[in-house]
Amino acid sequence: MRDRDNRKSELLDYYGIHAIPSCLLIGPDGTILARNLRGEQLHNKLAELIKI
Repeated sequence: MRDRDNRKSELLDYYGIHAIPSCLLIGPDGTILARNLRGEQLHNKLAELIKI
C-alpha cells in the first residue's frame, strides 16, 4: 500500500492496513490486539485491556 504522498509504505503493509482510516489497537510489543473496532466494541475492548 502507498501512503498519502504516494510512497510505498512498509508499515502499512506490515500491519495489513488496506484503507484509511483504519483503527488498530497495538500492544507495547507491537502486536495487533484488535482491528476495526468502533463504538461499543472499541469501548469494551479498551475497558478489557486497561481493566476498568
